[in-house]
Amino acid sequence: MKSLPEGVGIAHDVKNCLQMILAASGLLENGAQDMERRKKYFAVIRRNVREAMNLLGRFAPCSASKGERENARGAETLLNEICEAAAASADENGVRLFCDAESGLCLNCEEEPLRRILFNLVFNAIRYTPTGGCVHVAAARRAGRTVLLVSDTGCGLSRTQREAFVRGEMSEGTGLSIVWRTARELGVRVDCAVDPGRGTTFALYLPDAAADMGAQGAPKNESAAL
Repeated sequence: MKSLPEGVGIAHDVKNCLQMILAASGLLENGAQDMERRKKYFAVIRRNVREAMNLLGRFAPCSASKGERENARGAETLLNEICEAAAASADENGVRLFCDAESGLCLNCEEEPLRRILFNLVFNAIRYTPTGGCVHVAAARRAGRTVLLVSDTGCGLSRTQREAFVRGEMSEGTGLSIVWRTARELGVRVDCAVDPGRGTTFALYLPDAAADMGAQGAPKNESAAL
């Protein structure tokens, strides 16, 4: 897969943020009277405004060094933030969104590109999961690595689509093409397990110091057993 212009990927991800904001504002406009739900959707709007500003900030100088950005927080915090940002879209589509992350897991890689990967995976999962379905976002320690999982109960990728994803041959500018390219640049191994007609699970195997010293990474598609 040839590299996409940076602006194409950023534009795609900012569009995702705007669609999340539209979903939250629509739910507010259509009568979310419960105060807790109103707070939830306002939080979604704020979260996605921050996400969009962070994405656009890639075109402006950043005062924080790479070292300051790396490993600032753990997987649990990141996944909770992603699910908070996606909550209104899940509600609008009638999809149940669950977050289940073990505490104390380190990211061990740059957070911003990892956030982009997860945001695209969760957004796609919600988009292609029918009403009444579930999207499950999780983090666990497996075979010496932190593994992040995004599972859905949608129609699942076709065999051709999965093979294209694994080879990095998805259509340019799509969410999955951005996931594949960003993961490669970040040093994150990404795998995809498909149960036709029942759902898809994406697994992200994060870099790990133990693996660098000779430990084996988690076996492929271990996500299917979680």
